[in-house]
Amino acid sequence: MEDRLGALISSFMKYAKRVLRARQDLSLLSRQSAKSMAVSSSIYRDKLILSAYSTPITNGVIIRRENIMGTTISSLELVSKNSASPEDKQLPLTVESDQVAQTAELFKRQMSVLVDLARMEKILDELGREMQRVRHRYNALDNLLIPELKKEIQKIMLSLEEKEREESFKMRIFMNKRSNQ
Repeated sequence: MEDRLGALISSFMKYAKRVLRARQDLSLLSRQSAKSMAVSSSIYRDKLILSAYSTPITNGVIIRRENIMGTTISSLELVSKNSASPEDKQLPLTVESDQVAQTAELFKRQMSVLVDLARMEKILDELGREMQRVRHRYNALDNLLIPELKKEIQKIMLSLEEKEREESFKMRIFMNKRSNQ
């Protein structure tokens, strides 16, 4: 049980470090995409807004199950939908420029990091709950069950010693009677 708790804590710390990195990445991407959006909207204004509303959604989120140290955890994953038409990859309404394309790419990267961050935070949450359950079981074993079992073992040992003394006493009496005859 200690090994499992140690492995869970190790996994928890690994994901905690990843979450911190992902949050930093998300913060940086958010600032970059906000700046890029401000520049793009100052240049294209209404066309950019119409373009954003008419852009087809090409990504989706699926939920998978992941097994970490015997604990089943739900995990989110960003996937691209299969789109055969090349128009899906272009910006609609002929609003194309390097600035707008850069803004779109930054938002795509931001979405990817956001979904990955949500996945890792969900894993952290589930690992934390599992660590609490394992720690509770460990404490129950260590503080309640094991001491009770030790007391029971002690009682059995005393009882066996008592029976052994009784048997040896009976054996002496029997040997004394036999030798007196």
